[in-house]
Amino acid sequence: MESDAIKNKRPTWISTIGILGIIFSIIGLFAGVEDLFTPQALNKQKEFLEKYEIKTHDSNEKNKKQAINKKLKNDVTDIFNTFNEMMEKPTWYEKWMIYTGIMKILLNLFLLYISINILSLNSSAVLMFYIFFTLNILFRITIFEVSINQDSVIFFQDRISSLFHIILNLALLIIFLKGNKDIFKKRFI
Repeated sequence: MESDAIKNKRPTWISTIGILGIIFSIIGLFAGVEDLFTPQALNKQKEFLEKYEIKTHDSNEKNKKQAINKKLKNDVTDIFNTFNEMMEKPTWYEKWMIYTGIMKILLNLFLLYISINILSLNSSAVLMFYIFFTLNILFRITIFEVSINQDSVIFFQDRISSLFHIILNLALLIIFLKGNKDIFKKRFI
């Protein structure tokens, strides 16, 4: 007769999914907090670039060396101006970043909870896992759609990140779908 320890032994794929879920959720929590502070960071960066631009226009041309320096400063200013134009963001961007930050925090707290339930072989973890991956994939598709329709460089990282997360979520979902989930049922029978 099988003992309870052998009957309830957690398969490796469940341990892997649970541990990866904990790691990804912690990283995702940091990403969500970063998104919350992105608008302030971009505003500070823009202030710095505008101050730099103003300071570079105050030079006098007394000799050739100063003229060369002014030309160099103007070139640098042009580079910063171009960078500023590339970094232009829509008026709704700050609210969007706060929304994505809050959603990332909520989804990753949910993933952390699910991962702990998966490791403890809680039967409700299976349903929660499916719900999480459905919500997360839809959220990442939304981010991708918004970012693909924007010309600003600041949305480029969202495109790459969203594609990566969609592929990763689908891979983990396939592993979970193919895995034998009988242990979740046996544990509570």
